[in-house]
Amino acid sequence: MIAVDRSLPPYRKNGTLFHEITHQILHPGMTRFFIETIPTKRPTRYELEADLGGLIYALMWDRQGFEDSGYSVYRFAELYGFCVSVK
Repeated sequence: MIAVDRSLPPYRKNGTLFHEITHQILHPGMTRFFIETIPTKRPTRYELEADLGGLIYALMWDRQGFEDSGYSVYRFAELYGFCVSVK
């Protein structure tokens, strides 16, 4: 089950869904229960992977949004709420 904040703009809601679905595909053992029972946070690498996977899906799913973003991957990623920099 994925819970999404209903106050988010529509693009962000979809971005959250894409991000969380990518977690399930790439990191099936990293559930919320698992995260809450271990003393450390989910590694940043997993978050980046979920954002990149979600971004790829969003790019394939919403070509019009990509065009409306001026074909800028960075603007498109920000629209969906994905991380735009790697630290």
